[in-house]
Amino acid sequence: MSFIQDYLIYNEGNECPKLYHYGTALFLLNAAAGNRIHINYGYTRIYPNLYIGLIGKQGNRKGTAKDIGRDLFQTAFPDYPIGASVQSCNDIIKRLSSDD
Repeated sequence: MSFIQDYLIYNEGNECPKLYHYGTALFLLNAAAGNRIHINYGYTRIYPNLYIGLIGKQGNRKGTAKDIGRDLFQTAFPDYPIGASVQSCNDIIKRLSSDD
């Protein structure tokens, strides 16, 4: 079985739509791979960056899928920095320019 199939089976017991869990699983694979996977295209490298948004009506359990995915990612990669869901430009610049 693949990671996505296992992840969907793991999340069968909650009310969140399967499509949200599918998007979260794709995000987790992309985040775990980072820049270690690429396609050589001439003299450049193409990285499979995914930008995933969980879009839906209020109360549709988008946060449930996000929280489960974030908890799994933090467990697997405890030292990886995770930004806030809402962050100012100044705060992002300050964080990126620090020595950490």
